[in-house]
Amino acid sequence: MKTYFRFFLIILFSCLLISVFYACGSQETDSKLDPTDKWWLKPQTYHNGEGPDQDLIPLMNITALHDWSSLSAGFSSNPDHYWSEVAIRKRWGKAHAQGMRVEAVLSIVDMFFVEYGPDDEIYDSSGINLYGDHIEYYDPVGFVGCTNQHGWQEFTKEKIYKAIDWGVDGIIIDDYEGSSRWTSGVGSGIGGTENGPGGCFCTACEVGFRDYLDDKYSSEELAEFGVEDITTFDYSNYLLELGWTMEELGEESTKFNGWDSNAEIIVPLYQDYADFQNKEVVKFLEALRDESRAYAMENYGREISWSQNAGETTYGAHKSYPYFDRNVGAIWQFGYPPKGAEGYYYRLGYAIYGAPRLRENFMHPVVVAVMNEYQTNNLWLIKSAEAYANTGALIEYDYVTIEGASDEVAQASLTNDPEAKNHYNSFFLENNDVFDFTSLKSLAKTAVLYSSPSVHYDMYRHTQSFNGICEILTDLHVQFDPLFVGDNISYPDSLSSAKLEGYELVFLPNVYALTENQTGVLMEFMQSGGSVIALGDFAIVDENNQPFDNSDLLSLLGQVDIKVGIGGFSQIRTDGFRADGVEEESLKDISSIYYQYYIEDNHPAVEQFYYLIEEEPGNRISDETASVIRNEISEMVESAVEERVVVDNLSENIAVQVYKQVNSEQVIVQLINYNYDLETDTVVEQKNFKIEVAIADGFETSSVTVISPDFKGQQTLEFTYNDGYLFIDLPYIYIWDVIIIE
Repeated sequence: MKTYFRFFLIILFSCLLISVFYACGSQETDSKLDPTDKWWLKPQTYHNGEGPDQDLIPLMNITALHDWSSLSAGFSSNPDHYWSEVAIRKRWGKAHAQGMRVEAVLSIVDMFFVEYGPDDEIYDSSGINLYGDHIEYYDPVGFVGCTNQHGWQEFTKEKIYKAIDWGVDGIIIDDYEGSSRWTSGVGSGIGGTENGPGGCFCTACEVGFRDYLDDKYSSEELAEFGVEDITTFDYSNYLLELGWTMEELGEESTKFNGWDSNAEIIVPLYQDYADFQNKEVVKFLEALRDESRAYAMENYGREISWSQNAGETTYGAHKSYPYFDRNVGAIWQFGYPPKGAEGYYYRLGYAIYGAPRLRENFMHPVVVAVMNEYQTNNLWLIKSAEAYANTGALIEYDYVTIEGASDEVAQASLTNDPEAKNHYNSFFLENNDVFDFTSLKSLAKTAVLYSSPSVHYDMYRHTQSFNGICEILTDLHVQFDPLFVGDNISYPDSLSSAKLEGYELVFLPNVYALTENQTGVLMEFMQSGGSVIALGDFAIVDENNQPFDNSDLLSLLGQVDIKVGIGGFSQIRTDGFRADGVEEESLKDISSIYYQYYIEDNHPAVEQFYYLIEEEPGNRISDETASVIRNEISEMVESAVEERVVVDNLSENIAVQVYKQVNSEQVIVQLINYNYDLETDTVVEQKNFKIEVAIADGFETSSVTVISPDFKGQQTLEFTYNDGYLFIDLPYIYIWDVIIIE
């Protein structure tokens, strides 16, 4: 009877909150939010703003809504329609009345659910394919504009201005590649072809590319390409005369995605065409950002967030990073607990943007299928804690739409426990001293490079190796920072000695390509006492894909534990891996093996869904082999790092992340328990373990407490201090504990 009564009270309370939410919204109450606040730098909780669980938003303590459809669809003339101005204003008014921020998503290349004809003003701004036809979506119906066309640029700007007029607090740019999308390796099916149209050949693109070639090449050089008169040159006619088809061009364009390091661009002038499109979209993104922000400030005194929907992996994304405040995009990597953590991708995002990285949703079809099949409330809590503990946030989704998955899988509803999510969101929002990311300082002495030039020329092996070493270090409780380094072509090459100051060890995961600047910084780092460990291939080419030629560094290749100055270098490479039935020759290091054959989708409950990606479950390395790999990496760390930040007797199923909170002079230890059973959605609590945290000289500890959304209040922990370490006994962890050392 008590259970039924409690359930009744929850339902009644839910209805009351929902009523308040809609009542407040219907009053069109003016927002009390500070328009000058850079709110996106502060802890926020997010919802996608759509779907059947909108009514549960107040229950989950959401502070920001992402409206994912309004600006990327044609505005409906029916005032009751979801996409009408009336409905949008009402929806955003409700959010503001509740003290929530609103971010709206806008694709800068397409507009769904609307057809534009010759009588429409923007029709002439359409993207044009190789054959001179308008590029368009067929299912669903969509119009495709060209970001090089002045008319489309103005149309895009006006949509953002409208959103600002209606009170939006931030803009999320989708399809940030613009017209460079078709030469950024994005296969999308636009234009009736599986791999997209291969490029836009509208007047603006033709004229712009003509000027680009004229500026880059002499008339003699152009003649070698068969271009006799640049003033009349038309690239689409040039390609057609050479016999290229749109289908072939679309297939060629996917080579730019970087997954195949041996892929060669064979279409004449196509690399130049891609470079031209990249250059133009960057100019547009910068102008769009500056003008939109100026409009919001001049007219309303309002700061707006400026975000992109992007991932870290593809090289085509790197050019756009400097023009956005943060990333609001999917993370494809997803290892099911107890194996697999993703905190390093949130920290990498923060390293790139200096703002919390948001995870849009779970994109992988297998992941979606599993989460739809099983009750995953606790899995969601684990993933939320993981985001918050690693300077990021998880956007609440009650359903996920996946390109490539069946409609049944894509539209199936995920389970939702608003009461539990409220506990976690409230815990995150109420502990400002813990989650003020702007004043967090990493205590890590180890860094892992995420290399833009290596992504450019050997993306598959670099990302596999990066994922693998990050997973291993996480399992070993080695504190590390992922560092993004550019190539000075698509993204600034910002690696410097100052950036490596404080680190004792740098891992280079299959860093296939290296710039001259990066070479000099790493050599200086080793000369000064740092250790560098290269995993897999290393320094094969430079940022221009030319053979690497620094003799000092080349002399180190293949060496293990070789002295460089007062530091050291090792290259750990395997030409073939043979264990547990796994035979792998393409991956050249043990970290890649660890990720692909131990972490990724490594759960018996997952295998039944492999048909969605047309793969069969492969062999996996055993726990014993994985332990051998971890031990080998552990020995490398122990020999290179003088003093571990954390020493503990925890299993690899618990992740540990340590920060110093500069503003409050606290040391924050985040603990997440990944000991989880997917099929039953249960978490195995862990009890009675010890943890030692290195404390800097001069830091006098007065108290150690632990807080958690899994229990009320805070608990005081006993501690002792000896030889630079604080010894703490922690009696219990369920999902998420935060130790505060003051």
